[in-house]
Formats: sequence, structure tokens, C-alpha cells
Amino acid sequence: EPTALVFEDIPIASGYLFVGQKMRELESEIAGRETSGVVTDKAIVLDVIHPEVPVLDLVDLPGRVQVDVPNYPGKRAAIEKIYNKQLEMNTEHAIYLVVVPSPTPTGDRPNNNEALQFIMKNGLEPRAIGVFT
Repeated sequence: EPTALVFEDIPIASGYLFVGQKMRELESEIAGRETSGVVTDKAIVLDVIHPEVPVLDLVDLPGRVQVDVPNYPGKRAAIEKIYNKQLEMNTEHAIYLVVVPSPTPTGDRPNNNEALQFIMKNGLEPRAIGVFT
């Protein structure tokens, strides 16, 4: 099916609201057809063109999960497919932002985090930036 290109002028001050709404609409439309709840064969691309905005490619990957949930069988495998596809497209200019929860009183440690384990397993540490939340 053909890809529709839509160009709209968006006020810079409230652009994030417009983009958020459009992304929710697209996610709802596309993910509704996926049994895992994860879209693996399409990407939402947003081109921001403004003299005060840097040229930058950002890829927002879904959060990694440790186990499937009953409502979305195959979610873990679908997310793994997306990560592997991104690795295949990987360029030497890619930078990975790894968001990791801080240690908790229950003993969850950052090095047990799925995203961090992915970075280490694939030797991406030199191009990774970690953020503790």
C-alpha cells in the first residue's frame, strides 16, 4: 500500500502537541492490526525543518520487555525484530540513548536492565549515552 506524505506547517511553540497527537493516531491505526501490539514493518518519520533546529536523526525504539503479556502474545519477539532491524541499518554515526531506571529498594540493579544488556551484548558502549531515571 502506498505511503502518504503529509506536509503541514506547525507552530514551533506547540508543535510537540501536534506531533504527539498525530503519533498516537498512527500508532492506534497501525497497531490495531498487530496481534503483538507492536508494529514491526512500518516507521513513523517526522522531518523537522527550521533554521533553529539541528539536523538530527533520532530513532525511538520500543521499550524492551522480559516476558510476553497475555493481551499481546509475541510482543517480546516483535520488539527483538525491531532492534535487530535497527542494528542491520546501523551506521557509524548512530548514538544510542539508553534510559535505565535507578536502583530501587527492592534490589533492581541497572546492569540487569534489558536495554543496557542489549547495548553491551552488541558492543555499542562507545556510542551509548546512559540516563538514569
